Amino acid sequence: MSNAGYYLAGIVFVAIGIAVSIALHEFGHMFPAKKFGVKVPRFMVGFGPTLFSRKRGETEFGLKLIPLGGYVTLTGMAPGAEEYASRPVPKNRLAAWYLRYVERFRGPADLEPSESHRAFYRLSTLKKLTVMAGGPIANLVLGVIFAAVVFWGIGVPTPNNQVSEVVACISVDGKVAAKAPASCDGLVETTAHKLGLKAGDRVVSIDGTVVANPAEVRAALADLAGKTVSIVVSRGTDKLNLQATVENAKVFNPETKAYTERPFLGVSFGYERKAASFAALGAYTGETIAGTFAMIAQLPSQALHVIGAIDGTEQRSSSGAVSVVGIAKVAGDLAAENGQDWAGTISMWLLTLSSLNFALFAFNMIPVLPLDGGHIAAALYGQVKRFWFKARGLGEPRPVDLALLGPLTMFGWITLTLMGLLFVIADIVAPVTL
Repeated sequence: MSNAGYYLAGIVFVAIGIAVSIALHEFGHMFPAKKFGVKVPRFMVGFGPTLFSRKRGETEFGLKLIPLGGYVTLTGMAPGAEEYASRPVPKNRLAAWYLRYVERFRGPADLEPSESHRAFYRLSTLKKLTVMAGGPIANLVLGVIFAAVVFWGIGVPTPNNQVSEVVACISVDGKVAAKAPASCDGLVETTAHKLGLKAGDRVVSIDGTVVANPAEVRAALADLAGKTVSIVVSRGTDKLNLQATVENAKVFNPETKAYTERPFLGVSFGYERKAASFAALGAYTGETIAGTFAMIAQLPSQALHVIGAIDGTEQRSSSGAVSVVGIAKVAGDLAAENGQDWAGTISMWLLTLSSLNFALFAFNMIPVLPLDGGHIAAALYGQVKRFWFKARGLGEPRPVDLALLGPLTMFGWITLTLMGLLFVIADIVAPVTL
């Protein structure tokens, strides 16, 4: 397959994954809403012109042209204007003016009187929380599933005890020669070269200690400097018991930028895919979600950064925020770069979708309208309000008036839309490169 084919495959795979993620988010809202009796007239994946739709029962299901989101319509999200018709006018002029102003954000009830009991705002607090948290939780679960397929199904690259390359000699200052010279005259010959180790050999044990990966090899060698020991090597169907004197070598560590004198076998080890532990999956989930929240906190500075990238004054950061357009491009880049390594490529695609779902979970849990977290916060506030009224013997309070937050909600919509468009433009004009 050509690079263009790999690239296209990556984009299609992730585009389908994004559509599934969005659909399940909205399903996470719709399913409990229907179970609780809320009327759900519309379930759409995408925005813009409708490409396809079909009505099932009272709900229209459809796919729209622009796959940058989706929505599910729950009737009665906020009480209609008639619910507040008898509310007394505040004596404070500013408060009275504000109440008149927010009327523009409050429409009439979207249910007939005979169906008014099916309004979302009439649900109990627990049911409201279940409906609104259903979408983010669906993304959380899907993110874990995508990661679990990689961690437990495909496996993660794990260092093993198979030799991938033998280093013949190293210089006196500890730097590994780029190519094995014909002889090691003037250089330090490695233990592996002396023993005749070859790529494909497996180091089974050192001085009786069984080893399975590079860390265990280093640990086994740690106290053996100057000693002649047995090194058992598996080569094909043969098992070789070799004798070697372990010697120290001054080795440069590129991570610490320093030299370390330690026993040095003189080989590079390979990797194999193995199922990871449950703890590894949990650690990945926790670290990714924590990193997402940290990224969200940096969105204002990220927005300024991408503006600089768009006008050419800054270089786009590979670890910065991207839109779905950027995610699709990264998926294409990964496919083109990895080529025939389909296991590695699909793993990276799935982990990309996993991260996306964790991001959808974290972002939607922010307690700001119009996000799901804002509706969760409103439901909790309503419950606190009921407790307060009951404690003071004031009866049942009016439902939480979301119209009072109408201007802030509108500001939130505008901000989210503009920021989303900004990152889309940046991903087209100045895309992230791997």
